[in-house]
Amino acid sequence: MRSKTLLAGLLTASLALSLTAGCVTINVPGGTPEPTQTTPPATTTPTTPTTPTTPTTPTTTTTPTTPTTPTTPTTPTTTTIPTVGPIVTVPPSVTVKPTFPIIQPPLANTDWILEAMGPSGDLEPALATTDVTLSFGDDGKLGGNGGCNGYSGDYESALSGDLSVSDITSTLMLCTKPGVAAQEHAFLDALDEAESYKVVSGKLQITAEDTVLVLRPA
Repeated sequence: MRSKTLLAGLLTASLALSLTAGCVTINVPGGTPEPTQTTPPATTTPTTPTTPTTPTTPTTTTTPTTPTTPTTPTTPTTTTIPTVGPIVTVPPSVTVKPTFPIIQPPLANTDWILEAMGPSGDLEPALATTDVTLSFGDDGKLGGNGGCNGYSGDYESALSGDLSVSDITSTLMLCTKPGVAAQEHAFLDALDEAESYKVVSGKLQITAEDTVLVLRPA
């Protein structure tokens, strides 16, 4: 037993590992070295190179943006500045009252007696010794007595007051009363030149070129 222990110690002390051609030689004191089958070195499986890890790109969560509705361009407002013209002075307003034509009564079927005649503003009363008469028919005819002679003629009148007399004829009697012939002549001349008429206070006024005849109802 002791010899086995000694042998084991020697083996331990003298163990030399010789790596020659893949073999391990064990030298045992006092004996012939025996080749010992050497366990071939373990084959190291080459390590598959680790594929480098692709760096992870951080994921950015993008919130979808609602597309902005394009703003309709505002049409620029053009302000027209009125051109200031010459200053016109407006006179104070004058209230104009509407005028209506004065309607004269129709002359047809009326009868009159001469009251006065002469220039406007200087009338003379008719002679009291005789009557000068004037009648208007409804057929455009007129007639009467000039104080001595009878007469007749044509007339046209309008309600506006226009009056025209034409074609006066008279008898040729001799007038012996003073002033009657002159008054008759002046009356017929004014009547032949009549331009207008109007009725004022119930009296007929006939205006000629330079003479006014005033007649009252017969």
